[in-house]
Amino acid sequence: MISESARRWPELRGGKAGMRLMSHSV
Repeated sequence: MISESARRWPELRGGKAGMRLMSHSV
């Protein structure tokens, strides 16, 4: 899950942003 999210949203956005995007994706 995290691997796919990181691939879609680079770390440029930030861990917090990634977590938020992941929540929306799921």
